[in-house]
Amino acid sequence: MRVIFHVDVNSAFLSWSAVEHLLLGGDLDYRTVPSAVAKKNESGGGIILAKSELAKKAGVHTGEVVWQAKQKCPDLLLVPPDYPCYLRASHAMKTLLREYSPAVEAFSVDECFLDMTGQEKFFGPPVEAAAALKDRIREELGFTVNIGLGNTKATAKMASEFQKPDRVHTLWQEEIKTKLWPQPIDFLFMAGRRTVEKLLRLGVTKVGDMAALSPVLIKELMGKNGVTLWHYANGRDDSPVLEGPLPPPKSISKSVTVSHVLKTQKECEDVLLYIAEELSFQLREKGLTAVVITVALKDRDRRYFSRRQKFSDPILHYKDICDKALPLLGMVYPRNGVKYLCLCLSELSAERSLNGLLFGRDVFKEERLEEAVFALKKRYGKQCVTTARSLHSGAEQLFRHFDEEDFGGGALPRFY
Repeated sequence: MRVIFHVDVNSAFLSWSAVEHLLLGGDLDYRTVPSAVAKKNESGGGIILAKSELAKKAGVHTGEVVWQAKQKCPDLLLVPPDYPCYLRASHAMKTLLREYSPAVEAFSVDECFLDMTGQEKFFGPPVEAAAALKDRIREELGFTVNIGLGNTKATAKMASEFQKPDRVHTLWQEEIKTKLWPQPIDFLFMAGRRTVEKLLRLGVTKVGDMAALSPVLIKELMGKNGVTLWHYANGRDDSPVLEGPLPPPKSISKSVTVSHVLKTQKECEDVLLYIAEELSFQLREKGLTAVVITVALKDRDRRYFSRRQKFSDPILHYKDICDKALPLLGMVYPRNGVKYLCLCLSELSAERSLNGLLFGRDVFKEERLEEAVFALKKRYGKQCVTTARSLHSGAEQLFRHFDEEDFGGGALPRFY
């Protein structure tokens, strides 16, 4: 049986901001007062990205709008996001984790899986090793984590979601019935909101209800995703903890939820063009092309619209993305404004041949231009070159810049 650890930072953005503030000479630990990380906005917009335990007890939720959080907790202290700080902290934690196992997989900026199978001879029994690792992170890096232990990645992930903060929990195969099955269905790993709503309509309220269903019935009702959830409900997951470089992505996307409503199609186009510029950089950086573009949005009433199209010619350049995405936006643009906008490129390939591509265009000239712009951005940062339309649209202010290469590249310093 494998031994998998899932390390999850408690209130990551807030904890990391608090540690950085104390290291710089501040006298207030944000974690000891009702506080939350959110970008300040004069209109009361902005989204809560993380909150302290006291703010959580006051009813503040991650993802809600700032003015709603303020109504619940009038003395809520707002801490501005500091993404370079988060990268430093995340890098420091991953560096420390690699001292325990060569197989460390980053699940997100504040979560990692470790394959600790066979490591007992170096670090002792798994629970003791996890407790020592948790304490070491607190003492050396200044923030707390939850560590979940299981025989699979899914069970380790769910174990770390038990009581917080600063805890170690197990969910071994023999504990599935007593610890996992009594949990509400929304506790199940990878069970999203819409999936949970569908399961509740079917009378599936507990994880154990899901585990008891027939996988054949689940597949008929929910497809392959339902079968995957059924396996997770039974503690089954044979996916390995990946070490080394990540596999090539199947898609790349970028999205934004705006604090105000984008009232015109031109405003949406400005944001979409800014996203296209970012995705064209990622395509070239990864040496990939795409053939499918999806434009998705939510209107003022949070209704979801999307349009997807597959093209015969591979998508290489910024111009390709713009020419194909803007018509899709026109097909789905609602009259009552837009609150959320997403652009996704999928069916990615490493094939970048220009032979016979896009007849009637000087593709080689466009390629030289794109390559020159890419080289400038790699050397001087992504914001050194942009289109005239993006420069004055204000779209840049809507996005968080959260890329390691933006902060000097290479290994970032430890978070001491």
